[in-house]
Amino acid sequence: MGKKANILVVDDDLGPRESLKIILKPYYNVYAVEKGEDAVQILHKVPVDVVTIDLKMRGLHGIKVLEKVKKHDPDIEAIIITGFGSMDSAIDGLRLGAFDYISKPFDVKQILTLIRRALERRNAKLRLKEQSTAEQMRARKAEEVNRRKRQLVSALAHDIKNPLGLITGYTELLLERLRNMPEACEDLQFLCQIQTGAQRITKLVGGFLDTAQLEAGYNVIRTPVNLNRLIREVAQQQILALQMKRLDLSLSLDDRLPDILGDEAQLGRVLWNLVDNAVKFTSSGGNISVTSGTERDEVVVEVKDTGIGIPQDELPHLFSEFGRLRGSRRIEGTGLGLFIVKTIVEAHGGKVGATSKEGEGTTFSLRFSRTR
Repeated sequence: MGKKANILVVDDDLGPRESLKIILKPYYNVYAVEKGEDAVQILHKVPVDVVTIDLKMRGLHGIKVLEKVKKHDPDIEAIIITGFGSMDSAIDGLRLGAFDYISKPFDVKQILTLIRRALERRNAKLRLKEQSTAEQMRARKAEEVNRRKRQLVSALAHDIKNPLGLITGYTELLLERLRNMPEACEDLQFLCQIQTGAQRITKLVGGFLDTAQLEAGYNVIRTPVNLNRLIREVAQQQILALQMKRLDLSLSLDDRLPDILGDEAQLGRVLWNLVDNAVKFTSSGGNISVTSGTERDEVVVEVKDTGIGIPQDELPHLFSEFGRLRGSRRIEGTGLGLFIVKTIVEAHGGKVGATSKEGEGTTFSLRFSRTR
């Protein structure tokens, strides 16, 4: 059997007060007082669930008692007991948050029904509060886990950078020494493999550090940025990768493209990641195109490829942290590139989107507000 609810009866008329006490006693814990001042004292001693208040009382008026009840605990339900001619006051009580009102004389069934309904509403509100509190606790716990994860990733990445620097530095030194020694041909191949592996680790570490930094909060230093110039620079940086895969990269840039306000280095990283992504996921002999232009008040950049495409059910998760598509398992990467793109673009007040058809390629679009 559940715990009995606590009902506070406030009425300076002995007859109705005792009647309510007798009616409610079999079902609830009842506290009956004749003065509003006494009711306020009870509130500080007992966790009251429902209060019945007579409006026409000597001393502290019923409406004032209701105000104090709601100030003490807004979730306490109140039922107003009205007499003849006090209907206007009853309406004032409803405005203050009273559950309902009942006129004297009242019958047993009516008052019991009102009390039951008032308790149901109170319990429903308390359950919602508990759920909300539980959700907040879960959210705080999840944020704490993510914060620790970022700290761990950042610490590990920093710790890896020093020995990694030694590996790459000594590898480059040995390569210089052995390049002019024909008898060291096999050793050179081994060192090249070590150098390639070290370069991959360097990229992974850089991605982890970038992600940790962005998630911790990224403040954009805004200066005028010409996206066309950044696009041309990225195209130049990708020449070797394009040649190795026999890919064609075409640029169609609007010469009248207005500048946008942003962090040039970070926006360059966005464009590099998108073109690099297109190179990775486009088969040899394919095509990649980058276009720029304006639509209404926005500057728009699109990176389109003829690559493997993305299944429709995976598009919603494309920009998630560590997201890896089913068809990308054999392609090197951490799943952080597009997450970094989204974080930087949104920090600039922009939007990033993607459309794709499996087997037919993907188009990424960036949208930024024009510089005013």
